[in-house]
Amino acid sequence: MPFEIVSPEQALELFPLARFDDVLAAAYLSTDGHIDPTSLTNALAKGAIDGGATVLRHSRVTQLVRERGGWTVSTTRATSGPSTS
Repeated sequence: MPFEIVSPEQALELFPLARFDDVLAAAYLSTDGHIDPTSLTNALAKGAIDGGATVLRHSRVTQLVRERGGWTVSTTRATSGPSTS
C-alpha cells in the first residue's frame, strides 16, 4: 500500500476541516478517502450543531474564509463566523 508521511501543514492543505493542533505527522494515502457522502454530510452537520453552529438547508455557500478564531461562512441567506458573531 503506497503512502507518504506528511507534515501537519501539508495534512491541513489536504484536509482543511481537520484539527492538527497536536499532530506531529500524518499518513497520506492518495487512493484512500472513499466515503458515503450522505453519512459524511450528516456527521459534519451534527458536529457543527453540537458545537453551536446553525445549519441552513437549501442555501448555497458563496464564500469560506479561515480566520484565527475559526471560519466565516457566507451563504445566499446569511453570513456567520468569528468576525460576524
